[in-house]
Amino acid sequence: MTARRTTRGSSRDRVARSSRAIFTVGYGGRTPEGLLELLRDHKIDTVCDVRFRPRSRWMLWANYYTLRGDGPLRQMIERAGFEYRWLGRALGNPRPKEQNLAAFKRLMDQEGEERVAELVRLARSRRVCLLCAARDPRRCHRSVISRFLEGRGFDYADL
Repeated sequence: MTARRTTRGSSRDRVARSSRAIFTVGYGGRTPEGLLELLRDHKIDTVCDVRFRPRSRWMLWANYYTLRGDGPLRQMIERAGFEYRWLGRALGNPRPKEQNLAAFKRLMDQEGEERVAELVRLARSRRVCLLCAARDPRRCHRSVISRFLEGRGFDYADL
């Protein structure tokens, strides 16, 4: 299969039919209802939160408390019928404020196989969507993760 990345229309539909597809979404600028609608529309099974620090000062519904293993985001996602997984320890960007994603790309180049192992395992049996804060995937480390997976035969699309 030829790997492809997409962001619109019929190309996104092709990825949706792929058996090795990963979706990504940024919650920034969205309402909780809007986010859940996107996930439903694309028949997502599992939401994988890839934020290193899964908290938001402005969108309190997007918080997840790693020490407790709970928070408003997880509760909302699970109440809506999706599975929630925090993968920020392995796939979070330790420098999220850095505009240049070069440091995270180097990290993925060095340790990517180990870091994506759980995500790949999940994606083999479920429709998975990576969740992060930035609405624009070009400004978010989930684009680095997606391109890394693309090199391993996965298709990806940003919602």
